[in-house]
Amino acid sequence: MFALLTAERLLGGLRFLALKRPAFVSTLRAALLQPEVVSALAHGKRTKSNAVEDVHIHREEILGRGVQICQVLGPGDSNPAGNVHGGVVLKLAESAGYLAVARHCNANRTDDQPLVPYSARMEKSAFINPMYLGQCAVVNAKVAYASNRTVQVHVDVWAENLLSGHLTLCNQARIWYVAFRAGKDSEVPQRVPPVVPINDDEKQAYAEGQKEHATAKSLKHIQPVVSDLEDYRRGLGRETHLNDGDTRTVGWSFTELAQMVCPSHCEDNKATAGVIMKLMDTCAGIAAVRHARSNVVTVALSQMEFFKPINLGEIMSVSGRITYVSERSIEVEVIVTAYAPIETRKTDAKVRCVFSMVPLAWHGGALTIPKLQLLTDEEKVRFLRGEERYKARRTVSAAA
Repeated sequence: MFALLTAERLLGGLRFLALKRPAFVSTLRAALLQPEVVSALAHGKRTKSNAVEDVHIHREEILGRGVQICQVLGPGDSNPAGNVHGGVVLKLAESAGYLAVARHCNANRTDDQPLVPYSARMEKSAFINPMYLGQCAVVNAKVAYASNRTVQVHVDVWAENLLSGHLTLCNQARIWYVAFRAGKDSEVPQRVPPVVPINDDEKQAYAEGQKEHATAKSLKHIQPVVSDLEDYRRGLGRETHLNDGDTRTVGWSFTELAQMVCPSHCEDNKATAGVIMKLMDTCAGIAAVRHARSNVVTVALSQMEFFKPINLGEIMSVSGRITYVSERSIEVEVIVTAYAPIETRKTDAKVRCVFSMVPLAWHGGALTIPKLQLLTDEEKVRFLRGEERYKARRTVSAAA
């Protein structure tokens, strides 16, 4: 009797479809009222019949092989000129990547120790078009490659005009993740499941990820490492004439932000990479605005390395200084250090990245940037390194 009532209620709920899809409803009604189906419903079992097949629904059939998140962009997401903050875009991209890796690592897990992803490196991130208030950010993330202990995710960020339906590609990023045991204090990355590419596009993405992973390993020993905040400040020429209208030194634009890591910033008691990247983008933007004295937008970032996780309760210090200035762009190196105030440990470097910012006139056009005044030998060395990176980016851009 219970099974019959359940079936009748289901049919009653589908009656409104009869006006639009009579053939569909008739077929479904005939299938549900077969005796073996009613019997299976009564005993909570699956059944196989000519009308209703017992099809096993895999996770990929429900969730797909990637992740998509959407968010309408409001006033809290913009800079003073109305462009969406680059840090907001980075945070959305990292959030989608996190979800994709979490699903990949835990979908077929057989033990009771889930893995929690943590960003290790952002290979590259290019801001292709601006995003504006009122648009809907559509973020697609897909796992492309996995080594024994790292996972690469490809992320595309689109801006959707909800009134016209038009989509504009705004950002593309490749993010690498490692995974830790949930609830554990260990900072040792765990083994992750392999990626099995299916179609030609996935096979190509896998091959590219494998090549980039090998390249990153070969260059790891020559990557610049900042030991702490004092090392970062070394050779920084301080400028004391703050009211001088012609001041354009590294020290004048040097920017520091501080943030205590609270529960809202964390996943598994570690600050999420999205929160950190948003603060870093804000810091880079302030330094660039101080130099250009105009609105700026983020156009690219490179060499983002996450050295160590930042834990709940620690105090982050986000510091940015200009390393290179061309006629149209400003390069800002940003590092994040952190320490536990209760334990009074030494401040360690946690994250490093180089941001490329472009100043814009208030009418929206590009702005000619004043030259950077170099006061110390350290600043001159960093300027030359920045110039090399700038030329390399121009070469890659021209080849594309």
